Amino acid sequence: MTRGRNLLRLYLPVAVIATAVRLWVYASWLDSPLRWFHRVPGLDMQTLLEFGQRLVDGIGLFTLHRTLIAGVWLANGGAHHVEFLAAVQCVLGILSALLVTRITLHLFGKRSWALAAGIVTALYSPALMYEVTMLQESIVTFAVLLSFAGWLRAREKRFSPGRAVTAGILLGLATIGRPTALLWAGCAVVFSFPLFRRGSSVRRALLVAAGCVGLWLSVGLLNQLHTGSFSPFFNVLPYATTVNAPPESAAPPAPPAAQPESSPSISPLKPFLRIGWNALGRIPLLFFADEIPDNLNFYFIRREFLPLRFLPGPELLIPAAVAGILLLIGSGRLLRREGLVLLIVAMLAPPLCGLHPVGRYRLLLYPYFAILAVYAFGWMSFRGRLSRRTRIFIGTGVLVAVFGANQVLGTGSFLRSTDFVAWGIAAENPEGRPTAVSMQSFGRALALSGGRNQSAAVNLLTRLIGVRQFDAALALARRELEVPGINRSLMHYYAGLSLLGGGHPAEAAQEFAASRPEEIAPLAGKLHFFRGEAERLRGNREKAALHYRDALTCPLTPELRKWLENMLKKQDSPVKSNTSGLKTP
Repeated sequence: MTRGRNLLRLYLPVAVIATAVRLWVYASWLDSPLRWFHRVPGLDMQTLLEFGQRLVDGIGLFTLHRTLIAGVWLANGGAHHVEFLAAVQCVLGILSALLVTRITLHLFGKRSWALAAGIVTALYSPALMYEVTMLQESIVTFAVLLSFAGWLRAREKRFSPGRAVTAGILLGLATIGRPTALLWAGCAVVFSFPLFRRGSSVRRALLVAAGCVGLWLSVGLLNQLHTGSFSPFFNVLPYATTVNAPPESAAPPAPPAAQPESSPSISPLKPFLRIGWNALGRIPLLFFADEIPDNLNFYFIRREFLPLRFLPGPELLIPAAVAGILLLIGSGRLLRREGLVLLIVAMLAPPLCGLHPVGRYRLLLYPYFAILAVYAFGWMSFRGRLSRRTRIFIGTGVLVAVFGANQVLGTGSFLRSTDFVAWGIAAENPEGRPTAVSMQSFGRALALSGGRNQSAAVNLLTRLIGVRQFDAALALARRELEVPGINRSLMHYYAGLSLLGGGHPAEAAQEFAASRPEEIAPLAGKLHFFRGEAERLRGNREKAALHYRDALTCPLTPELRKWLENMLKKQDSPVKSNTSGLKTP
């Protein structure tokens, strides 16, 4: 009877709300540039899709995310299907809300709290944002949450053999690939052992460890057979060491998605000490409302993607969760069943801070923050030595203090000009042509950076030239030439293109001459070609041939190379290149 009542009064409402909001988000996503962020060069979404594709060829280690991508790739005839991947992650979001409902009911025994925690989880806007992107955070978050729910269920059933092995397997799965949950898995295994009992209780707890280790060995063997590397985890130590290196010796780190999966072994003692010390110093960042942006900037996406504007974000959830932590510790119930939610937060926090706790990594904590946020408000209704009026006074004071501290210590919305560039590029897909949205985004990126965002300038220049707005492009290029630190050769190149397209070959030749090929190496071949075009239009065939031949010493598209070779064959006499020493990229 109780189970049926819980199904109707708890799980069904949570499932309906979680499903409805995801249908809204998914439908909006289909018509949004956010749908095409996996096509923006340089973002981890594109890299992760490539990793999943390469897994089919036996390259790279097994992860849940890569396996899903590889399976979809094979089922879709050798092509990615991001719409299906997003739908799968939305389903995992629904299941996460249901798991939080179950966990809250188990820990606190209050249906109203469980319902509230499930709804908060279902509506948390950063989680919804990541569910419709091709990053792996949604799957990793669900796997860790499932391991927590499985371990709590096994603990509730006194670690019966089947439950114990299942809990161990789920703990193992939570750590596959990215080893963020290793500390949590180890702690869960240790806490499975009774303190003062022996015999069957110990043997049952051993089954949790056996399930976890067995999963690791199975995945390690799979990796050995498939990729030749016997390990279920990435070797993240070299990358973490680079990130945590002293400032005088630190080199710019590679993007997290591009970190090496294996590398020469290094002495781990000093790096581990430095990483651990830095991680402890960064832990407070997990409990500030601000989301430190990475590939995706929640604050920017929320401005551009309508559904997220109406759903709760970190400004509400994180301070309420911090208040819940303080009240739970102050209540003296930390060592009871309720304190287990703090256990997993404490075990996940140090690994999350071994690097920089950007928003996408902190997403792992949002289900437990939802539980703690509900606890902060529910604590005021407790019956105990304190009267309800006193509890309301104390609870309200803690909430106000935490929210106020977050407002005072907050660092802003983290809006970046690069976010507008990525949005502009994504807005041009799938056709790949400039749109009003993309042109406006590049312009906003340039304005936000004070003209210093070279990527925004180049993207805007290429679009203006492409739509034959040569005067606007020329004005922009010359304005950028006045910006300190800008690549002047690059701006001279685009100024020359604008003049050439506008019918001023003599002035274009002067701009091209001011551009140094070695400073725009990827465009050196095109620079020589357009210098030749400027001379040809001025009637200087011999000078044109010189530049055409110089262009042939650089990487070119097959079509342009063939055109130049045919053009040179038509010359009356061969001309020797005057830049034979030019180094090609």
